[in-house]
Amino acid sequence: MDEFDSSFPEFAEEAVYTAPILALLQDPGNSDAENTGVCSIDNEDPTSTNQKEIIETEVGINREDIVFWNFFAPFDIGKDFGIESQERWAKEVEKLIDIMEELKVVVVCGEKAWKGMRFVKLDKNITLIAAPHPSSRGLAQPKARDKLEEAWKRAKEMANLT
Repeated sequence: MDEFDSSFPEFAEEAVYTAPILALLQDPGNSDAENTGVCSIDNEDPTSTNQKEIIETEVGINREDIVFWNFFAPFDIGKDFGIESQERWAKEVEKLIDIMEELKVVVVCGEKAWKGMRFVKLDKNITLIAAPHPSSRGLAQPKARDKLEEAWKRAKEMANLT
């Protein structure tokens, strides 16, 4: 992503290219990633806290089995979620998917990330799972927390982690 005039968070230390699950959220803005510089469920913000509780405590997936990232990767994306931006970032998501040799599942959290996924060309047999955004606002929707937990249970099953 050197060709972009933007700043990006780093991957979490435990994120490895052999992980069977990729979790794509919307963007790193308005999160503790702006302070830590890392895309991690250890960040101190509601989105990270909600993810950590559901994934590790309720569903029982090891964090080493998941790479956390954002469909719109830069900190300074602002409100640029239009079609051109979706197409541009879809190409970057494709590159990430290509290097993840054992990827089986992509959990796409939130409407904006899901809309962007329509431009991603998949050359692998990968399961896409739509999930609510794990932010406080996203989980305030009726049954959203249940839907998020169900998405992660399905991801665990599809990744053969059961």
